[in-house]
Parts: sequence; structure tokens; C-alpha cells
Amino acid sequence: MNKRTANLLMTMLIAMVLAIGLGMVPLHIPMGQQTIYLLLTLLPIIYLAFRYGPATSIVAGAITGLILGLIQRSLQDWMQIVLLDILPLLSAGLAGLFARNTHKTLNNHRYSSTYLNIWTGSLLAYLVYGVVKFWLIPFVMTVPTNPLAINQLSFWLSIVVSWVITAAIISLLAKWKPSAIIPPRSRYLSRKETSSLLND
Repeated sequence: MNKRTANLLMTMLIAMVLAIGLGMVPLHIPMGQQTIYLLLTLLPIIYLAFRYGPATSIVAGAITGLILGLIQRSLQDWMQIVLLDILPLLSAGLAGLFARNTHKTLNNHRYSSTYLNIWTGSLLAYLVYGVVKFWLIPFVMTVPTNPLAINQLSFWLSIVVSWVITAAIISLLAKWKPSAIIPPRSRYLSRKETSSLLND
């Protein structure tokens, strides 16, 4: 196993552990008659998407969803595990579609374009995550509990607040530690470009 693969696997492992931890802790903020749920299980997986692209984040999302599903449900409820736990987390892969532009603009210090990619990719991932987990799947199958309905203000507040937190954290990483977003020998950059990044 080469160093690049080892770094990728270690980063994946850390992100999945963080995502599982965030997924097991009910994070919500009461606001009068509304409750904002912090859907931050997606945050580490979206980070992986921007660092390594969609394929890595999809694999990490699937494994994370499987582990969370096995912890919270019976193995006999395998259909709920697939649909409620695994499938929604795959939406993080959509953020990975912006990884190439994020790497190139960040490497060229075009921060406004970098932030645009991060915020757009994160928003897309959260919208699809919310729609799939809290509307589409409950619409086609019986779900034991569904804390958020798409026609409720709390659904949209939860999506927006979670998106802002996620995009802000990743944007700060991009600003203050670009190497946290761009791995050594990024497949989206030439060797010359990554060498200049490491020498900055």
C-alpha cells in the first residue's frame, strides 16, 4: 500500500468515525414551536467529497450508513437500513462533483470561486439528503418516526442551518489550511500545481 492510499484510507476512517459519532448524538435546537435538527452526519462525508471526489464520499457514506443502521436498527430491518440510513448519505457524492473546480480555484488562490463551489456543492448535497430522507422514503414506505416533514418550516430551517455550518467549516479549512482540502498529488491537479501548493 503506497502512502497516497494509506492517507486516503486514514482520512476516510476519521471522517466515518466522526460521521457515526454525529449521527448517534441527537443534535437539535428548540426555537419556539419549531425544532432545528443539525444534520451534521453529512459534514465529514461532504468534506471527503471535496477532498477526494464523489466516489470516495459515496463509499464512505455507504459504510457510515450501514454502521449507523446496524447500531440503531435490527438486522431484520435491512430495507430500512438501506433506504433510511445508507441511501440519503450517498447524496454527499454530489458535492464531489465540485471537487475539481474547488481544487483548481483554491490552488490558484481564487478564493471567491472556491467558496462558491463549496457552498453550492454543500447546498446541493443537503437538499437531496433532506428530500430523500424526510420526504421521498417516508412517502414510499412506512417509517417509524419522521421528525421533519418537507411542508414544515423546521425542515427548511434544519437544512439551511446544517448547510451553513458545513460550508462555513469547509470554507475556513480552505482559507487557512488549503492542504486540508487538496491532498498531495491530487488527481485534479498536475504534479507541478501540487508542488507549488506544498511550497507555499
